[in-house]
Amino acid sequence: MAAWPSEAEHLRKIGRVEQADKLEANLEKLRTLTEAEKGKGRMARKKVRSNGDGDVYPRKNKQGKVTSYRGAYVGPDGKRRYVSGRTKEGARKALREAAQTVTSDSYLRRVR
Repeated sequence: MAAWPSEAEHLRKIGRVEQADKLEANLEKLRTLTEAEKGKGRMARKKVRSNGDGDVYPRKNKQGKVTSYRGAYVGPDGKRRYVSGRTKEGARKALREAAQTVTSDSYLRRVR
């Protein structure tokens, strides 16, 4: 960006005035955009899921075709448990249900 003004001067010297004007207009647009971005303080994005919340990812066959989706969560005993579904939404639903049974009191009563 620092070399653009000298490039515009060179274009004017060799008779390409229209091209130099376009370059200067683009340079001005870029300067205004960078100035507008300087004032904005960028914050880190908030995490959507907590650690151990569970994630759904595709299962693929040897040819690379997605055959089903698998969700993983951490059970009450601290072990990783898996649920699967034919579609991504089906796996998410199974994951929600499994996590709900883990946190419900009925499950805790059965364990004791």
